[in-house]
Amino acid sequence: MKKKTKNELIGRAIQVHPELTTDPQSRQGEAGIVIEMKKNNEVANVEFKDGGRADYETDGLLMLYPKDIMLQGIISNPEIGVTNQKLILKIQKLADKRQYDEALKLAITNDTMQFHCTTNVDHWMDILREQSRNPRRTRKL
Repeated sequence: MKKKTKNELIGRAIQVHPELTTDPQSRQGEAGIVIEMKKNNEVANVEFKDGGRADYETDGLLMLYPKDIMLQGIISNPEIGVTNQKLILKIQKLADKRQYDEALKLAITNDTMQFHCTTNVDHWMDILREQSRNPRRTRKL
């Protein structure tokens, strides 16, 4: 079960939380790719554009939700307004083009975007674990 979660995260684009208070590498807000999971999947080794690597606890990393979850946010919450809806669609297009750095930066421009477009990696791993334990109760993400 943990192996599936581990494989789901390797290669995933993430962003170091911009408000992370203890970051010895000073990478707050920077995007990178998860290259390895450590310590029972509680720590991610992240590689950045400049080739630097650092270990982060998963609750200090943000990632984009899958496209279907972001679209559900638009459908379920029309009160977020047209401007935010267009921004979510722009984030999706950037992610589709694998321009994760730009997509992640846009996804945290305001609280609404962050809520509908991102989650921390730790929370995402919880979702994957729940899905693997109860495949009939959750849809494939």
